[in-house]
Amino acid sequence: MVNSVPSIILGIDPGYDRFGWAVLSVTQGQVVLLNCGCVETDRKKSRLERYAQIQQTLKQLLDRYRPTKAGMEQLFFSKNVTTALAVAEIRGLTIACLLEHQVSIEEFNPGTIKSCVTGNGRADKTAMRKMVLLQLGNIPLALRQKVEQEIDDTIDAIGVALTAVRTPTSV
Repeated sequence: MVNSVPSIILGIDPGYDRFGWAVLSVTQGQVVLLNCGCVETDRKKSRLERYAQIQQTLKQLLDRYRPTKAGMEQLFFSKNVTTALAVAEIRGLTIACLLEHQVSIEEFNPGTIKSCVTGNGRADKTAMRKMVLLQLGNIPLALRQKVEQEIDDTIDAIGVALTAVRTPTSV
């Protein structure tokens, strides 16, 4: 008998200014987007207040959807060390929340995510958005419109979640 209990997967594109997230349900191979969004922190607030905003949203998502697995984009930076440090701290906060909620974590580099979603590890944002929408299939119109209007961080989080679905959990 095939297991009909859905697996809930959380996709995360961690960031300090913008923290993208997406929640997928997988039942008998059928992938459904439950929700997605992006936490945009207030640049006028202190670093710790911004961290608290992201932590609060993440805990609400974990309590509401109760994912068993999370995919997270690995840290990648080429120029701004200050931004990289803040993102690294957000990643640490995120990992701590996920571990506290007993969620298994898979990390993926940007090229792996792009390759998994588009077939091209160097795909641009337009290709990611197009392929994410194609792969989500038949979702309610309101949610499809939301995805179409979301910023790139949300699209990336959906891509991370799709990659997590297609990647066996490491032991």
